[in-house]
Amino acid sequence: MANHPVGHILLDCRSLMEAFEVVSIKHTYRKANCCADALANDAPNSVGDLYIYLCILNCFANLLCADLIGVVYP
Repeated sequence: MANHPVGHILLDCRSLMEAFEVVSIKHTYRKANCCADALANDAPNSVGDLYIYLCILNCFANLLCADLIGVVYP
């Protein structure tokens, strides 16, 4: 796992999970969280390792509203 591109994140998650008595991990399909999917797709356009949006971009505003009210796409 040390050679995996996000191996350090996985190790951090495992360490955090050990602090809890009960842990439940559930898969969420990208269509059930369109805003996170859009942000992940926008990552290659970001400069540097960390990019902070100072405001909600118009292209994400509708997706965020849809996620908040639970809209699911087939």
